[in-house]
Amino acid sequence: MELPVLLITSAIKPDKVSYLKMSDSDKRLEATINGIKRWKTQYPDLKIVVVDGTNFDLSPYIPDDIESLFFHHDSSLVEQLGKGAGEAQDIEYALRKSSLIKNGNYFMKVTGKYWVENLEKFKSEDLFTNFKCKPIISNTLSLKYINTAFFCSNKDAYLKIFKNLPYEVNDNHNPEESNSDLEHIMAISIKKNNLRNYIFSEIPMVAGWTGTGDHMIELYKDRKKHFFRNLKYKILSHIF
Repeated sequence: MELPVLLITSAIKPDKVSYLKMSDSDKRLEATINGIKRWKTQYPDLKIVVVDGTNFDLSPYIPDDIESLFFHHDSSLVEQLGKGAGEAQDIEYALRKSSLIKNGNYFMKVTGKYWVENLEKFKSEDLFTNFKCKPIISNTLSLKYINTAFFCSNKDAYLKIFKNLPYEVNDNHNPEESNSDLEHIMAISIKKNNLRNYIFSEIPMVAGWTGTGDHMIELYKDRKKHFFRNLKYKILSHIF
């Protein structure tokens, strides 16, 4: 199956930010390398770009065919606005600097330490798209926020839709009470731009290690609920 370039965001040596339990650099490096290995094992020919916003060069730890980008994102901005501002900077940097994404133009973004276990079920139009994600839709069919662990986009479309993202995010407070974290702000941008056809027709089964909670996660893998949940989003993908 043909796939867009995979963009993996990384923060091996994170700034001091709120609500980040996994701060040990060695542990973060191990989990990131493990995530990359999972992608390469499942998709050996997949083109991968990894970007680290804490100026950590991953190239000695990963295969030679992976493009490694690293820089130091604006630490003062991250300390002020939270880790979501850091990730937004990392994505924008990679889209402007990566030769692989420049040549391919379409990309899949995954947060470092995660992988997607059911990518083979995705349609081409889910992967090669202006922007598609797994959103959270209220019972009144209103977009509340999106899952930012994995999404697909066109480079130019992303830079247009989310052009001020690093400065609009503020997740330096309780995420459960926030409407200004990365997930909510991206949803607001989707609505401001009147974006249509932004919902995956298949729900990505995301697995890996979360730095926020410092534990293993497996999203959307409840077998009893998943059939009906996936059916719901297949229908919603034709509505929005």
